Amino acid sequence: MKIALLLLCSLGAVAQNPPASDKDVETQLLDIEQKIGQANSTCDYNYFRMIEAEEFIFTDSQGNVTTRTEDLAGEKDCKPNSDQHSFEEARLIHNGNFAVLNARQTITGQRNG
Repeated sequence: MKIALLLLCSLGAVAQNPPASDKDVETQLLDIEQKIGQANSTCDYNYFRMIEAEEFIFTDSQGNVTTRTEDLAGEKDCKPNSDQHSFEEARLIHNGNFAVLNARQTITGQRNG
């Protein structure tokens, strides 16, 4: 499955001292996305409680919108899996203390045996 990824982030949340280069910012944001994928696979909702702001919204590939409250409510139905997440064609727009990361995410896993 391939998913378009767009991550908008205040760099204050990424590091105490913002990285010096766009490449450093891109690397840190891709690392956060890897951790999000891992948290999804292991049902680590403590990670989501830590990183999702009260105003958090997620729009999936079908256009469905999920709020933080709705996302965290999914914990009760979560089933761990062994999905692998990879990212391609990362593009970064870095403007002062904010950055937008756009990338193609590929999730590889097995369902129903």
